[in-house]
Amino acid sequence: MKRKEKIENYIEEYSSKVIHTSDLNTTQGVTTKEIGAELTLDFNNVNRDCNQLHKEGVLIKVKQKPVRFFSRRQMEGLLRKPLSKDQLLVSSLADFLENSDPFKELIGHKQSLRRAIKKAKSAMIYPPNGLHTILQGPSGVGKTTFAQKMFEYAKQSGTIDCNGQFISFNCSEYADNGDLLFSHLFGHVEGAFTGANKEKEGLVSRANNGVLFLDEVHRLSFQSQEMLFQLIDKGQYRKLGSSNDFEKSQVLIICATTENLEEVMLKTLLRRIPVTISLPSLGQKDISEKLDIVDYFLKMESKNLKSSISITHECLKGLIFYNPSGNIGQLKSDIKMICARAYLEGHQNNSGKISIREEYLPDSIQKEILNSHNIPLFSKMNNYIIFDYLDDKNMAVEDLDEEAKKMKTFEFDEYIRTIMGTNAEKRMLHKSELLKFVDRGIYNNVQFALNYFNEKRGFKSTQQLQNNLSIYLQFLYERLRSDHFAVEFQENVLEDLDGLEISIAKMIRVCFEQEFFLKVPDQELLPIIEIIQNTIDEEKVSQRIPLIIIAHGNSTATSIASFVNELLGIKCCYGIDMPLSMPSSEMYDKTKELLKEVNTEKGALLLVDMGSLVNFSAMLAEELQINIVSIDRVTTALALEAGMKCSLIGITLEKLESYLASYSNYISRNSLSLNKGIDRSSEKAKPVIIVSCSSGTGTAQKISDYLKENYFQNELINQLEIVPLGEPFMFHEMERVIATIGTVDIKAPNIPFISMNDMMFGNGFNRLETIIFNVLNINLAEKSERSPVNSLVSLLKESLEVIDAEIVLDNLRKAYKITVDEYPFLDKNANFYVRYILHTSFLVERVQKNEILENESLSELKEKFPKQFQLIKSSVKHMEDYYSIEIPESEIAYIVEMILENL
Repeated sequence: MKRKEKIENYIEEYSSKVIHTSDLNTTQGVTTKEIGAELTLDFNNVNRDCNQLHKEGVLIKVKQKPVRFFSRRQMEGLLRKPLSKDQLLVSSLADFLENSDPFKELIGHKQSLRRAIKKAKSAMIYPPNGLHTILQGPSGVGKTTFAQKMFEYAKQSGTIDCNGQFISFNCSEYADNGDLLFSHLFGHVEGAFTGANKEKEGLVSRANNGVLFLDEVHRLSFQSQEMLFQLIDKGQYRKLGSSNDFEKSQVLIICATTENLEEVMLKTLLRRIPVTISLPSLGQKDISEKLDIVDYFLKMESKNLKSSISITHECLKGLIFYNPSGNIGQLKSDIKMICARAYLEGHQNNSGKISIREEYLPDSIQKEILNSHNIPLFSKMNNYIIFDYLDDKNMAVEDLDEEAKKMKTFEFDEYIRTIMGTNAEKRMLHKSELLKFVDRGIYNNVQFALNYFNEKRGFKSTQQLQNNLSIYLQFLYERLRSDHFAVEFQENVLEDLDGLEISIAKMIRVCFEQEFFLKVPDQELLPIIEIIQNTIDEEKVSQRIPLIIIAHGNSTATSIASFVNELLGIKCCYGIDMPLSMPSSEMYDKTKELLKEVNTEKGALLLVDMGSLVNFSAMLAEELQINIVSIDRVTTALALEAGMKCSLIGITLEKLESYLASYSNYISRNSLSLNKGIDRSSEKAKPVIIVSCSSGTGTAQKISDYLKENYFQNELINQLEIVPLGEPFMFHEMERVIATIGTVDIKAPNIPFISMNDMMFGNGFNRLETIIFNVLNINLAEKSERSPVNSLVSLLKESLEVIDAEIVLDNLRKAYKITVDEYPFLDKNANFYVRYILHTSFLVERVQKNEILENESLSELKEKFPKQFQLIKSSVKHMEDYYSIEIPESEIAYIVEMILENL
């Protein structure tokens, strides 16, 4: 076989496989590099042959980087129509589906119906004959129309024969006569019942090789349900009155119901209908979608009456916010009746005009006008809007007021500034009101992200923040899916940003992208961060417990307070210095005045060093009538821990006192039993290196021991002190700190930080050695030329108790490669690599020792991030096989969180 034929056959086989197993919205064809690797052919030859096959009309060429190719014959088979030669050059394979997708005709196919359509497509193309499906939803949501689109899609996909029919039957029509209903569905033989003079075929026979749609399926008799079960299970049935052999029929069944099927249908039947799709009510659709629906119905009436229709903006608003129990069906009927009344009025006064005014509206719609009077939609527009069936546009955008313009043309920067600058009480919307504007999926994803950080990081969100983010994301969604908006991806816009707000924004982006399959550029996170900061800043100030540090000395207390505030990035800590010359009464008065200035609604926390200051709290609490907790022997570590807890909006004074009491007792016991504190007895204070770790003091201690054993000679160690962060350490001794090392940068002012990754794999050791030699006045020529070899292995060897460090590291690198192949940018994040290896190696050992960590967010993470969950499960599969273990999902969830934090 010639090379060109091999390439053509390979692309043909690839395309056939993709069509039957993948979604063309995410698959874009095969590259010449992939073909060359698979067939062991030279890349240049493959490239030349593929372009030639495209010119000959054999292949579709997808203009991407890199260029991709797809079989023309397979695409024509999928679409069931021939392609012209000018259709063989496209920007995306999804373009073909966009132009032929029957679901595209449904209003809301990219909004409220998006999930339902995706599920329906999966059911219809499932080999070999599709999956039986139940459509659930209240009356009037369009279940019959949706079922028809499923049928058209199944025919287009080849699941159903091109000659197959869509047979529809409403089970309620014969619900009172079980035999007649059975006969209508399955047919009957002669003499089956009185009046059955001849044999008759049923709807099941007519639907052979097609779709049988059973509306109000809950009205089926149990006899009919049992026969339907037989049809689904074995493809056979018996006619009413027949005792002969079974009839055969290959039919795909779509059912529709408004009821809870568990209560009205046989469980044996329900188990054999594997797909259930819920269709949203009119009230669950956002404002832009409802506007499209109203627009469509008014255009239909305009076409029927062969005349344009004008409507006041108040009437239009009433129709948009109208949520009848009969949903879309009832809305259609009401609009028809309203137009009929307006047509009659125009006919009687001989004006020939059809003008819809409030008096033509039913009371229920007029009520919506009153309820929505404070919603600034169409508030400044011309009194009448014209709907004409000859006009292809949804609405005359130029007639809308400024706020509606922003919704349609996506100029929302000023809108966001308005949100942030408006009084919260005036702008607060109830959830039901907000969902008139905002897609429910957007609202739920924002809620998930905020709740996640509330549970994991102590972040306390507000309803106002939920509302503001939801509104912004709705506008972002509209803009990203607009044909008129060119998405620009700017680089490095988030490079210098850190903090909780950026983490929340990134989590929201992940949820948004997975929900809507839209890529959000980095620069679009900046308004989200700004909204979070502006919305919660005042809330934070008023809800935090003030932390006041009081200590003897000219600058001890203010220095500690300044350090805590700078490290946490917020002002939650206040310092009052007490020089030796200051009397206690003056210090008491200064503390009292400060307590009057700060918000003490939730109480106050005092950290003091010694002496008379310890007794201040009780006297101040009684005089000012506020709750005060006082803790003595203040240290930098204690102040930092207290500051972190005080910064949490939701914490109470009682919880704070309980936590800090156990924390300070732990520190005291540590310093007494381990004697790891700073050596203050030496005549000359030694330079200090602080070791930090996000996993806690215990891990920091292991890293400290490891550094001592692997990086420094004994004579050097004797001239230094290496202190794990969290041990007793007075702030005024910070001047002795020459560097911080670890997995987390504590951002101590003017003190260099060296990451563990740099120490192990970069020039961190040389940097540290230079700092030490300069401080100790050692000649730089004496610097060691060595660098640590296999540092990560050494750390793991000293830390792991059960498994071999080198073997687990080798296995972990394979798992890591699978992960970063999916997220290549993570491979550039050295800190992620170290965290991943350390965490996952200890994970394997924990599982072997049956010391499993639970994760409270497991179910939510699985639901929200199935792609990342499946990726990690696949990546660690070979480790499970090697160690004969099963890594529980709770441990998988922690790795998923690690990825999410770095997206």
